[in-house]
Amino acid sequence: MSGLEHSIVQHIADTKPGGIGKEALAAAKAGIADLLCVMIAASGFCVETAPLVDMAIAGGGAHESTVIGHGIRLPAAMAAFANGALSHPLDFDDTHDAAICHPTAAVLPAALAAAELAADVSGAELVAAVALAADLVCRLGLSLDIALPQHGWTTPMTCGYFGAVAAAGKILRLTPRELQNAFGIALCQIGGTQEMGRGDSQIRGVRDAFTQHVGVTAVLLARRGLEGPKNFLGGDRGFFNQYFDGKYSPDRMIDGLGVRYEGVNISSKPWPCCRATHAYIEALRDIILKYDLYDDDIREIRVVVSNYGRGNCEPIEARRNPPNAIFAKYSIPFTLGIMMVKRDVAISDFSEGARADPDVIAAARKVTYSIDESIADNRFGPGDVEVVTRDGRQLRSIVEDPYGSPTNPMVPKDIDEKLHACLRHGKRQYRDADRRNLIVNLQHVDSIANVNELTCLI
Repeated sequence: MSGLEHSIVQHIADTKPGGIGKEALAAAKAGIADLLCVMIAASGFCVETAPLVDMAIAGGGAHESTVIGHGIRLPAAMAAFANGALSHPLDFDDTHDAAICHPTAAVLPAALAAAELAADVSGAELVAAVALAADLVCRLGLSLDIALPQHGWTTPMTCGYFGAVAAAGKILRLTPRELQNAFGIALCQIGGTQEMGRGDSQIRGVRDAFTQHVGVTAVLLARRGLEGPKNFLGGDRGFFNQYFDGKYSPDRMIDGLGVRYEGVNISSKPWPCCRATHAYIEALRDIILKYDLYDDDIREIRVVVSNYGRGNCEPIEARRNPPNAIFAKYSIPFTLGIMMVKRDVAISDFSEGARADPDVIAAARKVTYSIDESIADNRFGPGDVEVVTRDGRQLRSIVEDPYGSPTNPMVPKDIDEKLHACLRHGKRQYRDADRRNLIVNLQHVDSIANVNELTCLI
């Protein structure tokens, strides 16, 4: 095992909850509350999750871990699979904008499944495991020296396999040797190319089912003694060399390890769609609210995107009239069409019926785009929007730091409204008092004596 792998493995295995800074723990706790409510919403709203959840339930097996929203317990790896499918289809889960990853979705389903399997895990231990594992996912993304359009991998997925291992391995208290083997076992199963983002595929939305299943399975196999490759990150055919042509910085992987946690730099989402659309949504919202504009007042909307952002605009007609929900959520024209017509973007705007709204599609067709080659490929924005009104005005807004980012965080009122809105869409119906009680428990998860006290509520 090289120094890089040794540093990562020892850090995860040895760090206690008390050794993690308060800000990092607070960020992990907020991420848990946010994602669990998002997953509950997906259990009732996202039809594309049904094949995965139904298959997991049909397989049956030991009653180890809860499938969120279904009141059923399955073997831990299959519960992680089913819950992983619920993590991202709404595209409402948190992101690390610089690392281009979805940290909490990459770790929480595995952590929950392992916690219920262990049966003696406290809320504080769960929060610590999420903080450690999310930090690893972010560091993996930040360490890359090759832009996403060039390498062709879906980094939230490729990095997520290791996040799931770190979370489940920490919860199940693996030794450093066992954890090293689990990472190596997961390496042998990594996949996830950007082909999944095409309009004819739903895999982008349910991708975390695969990472979470692999992560828990790798941990359970390592705990039973299976040996995996030891140089899983920096080896000749390890993660960085095999998947990213060796274009990475080992120094960025371990700089400040155990002192600086990247979880504090995670962005929360105010709107249920790709983070790359948010700066544009916010810029358009600023214009229409400032000038009291409605759809009929607008002749054209011009946006400027990076090479990365062009993928949120092309092919243009499919982005204006998207074939499925996840393609719609990834579309700058369609999400701006929603904002134009409805002056907000909500979960319900991506149902099959809402996606066929002729007013929204017509509004989306008003959106045109140009590409600014000077914007770095790994940057989502800035959100540069110009509105041309029917009376000839040209109104421009540029958003550099979209709402929900660490330097422009969501205010408590908006966070509370998001959590309540998510719970209203769940497969399990909550009375108002039960909904408030669940949110309080989620926001104080670190004080729960046993994670099973939480999972019985979801």
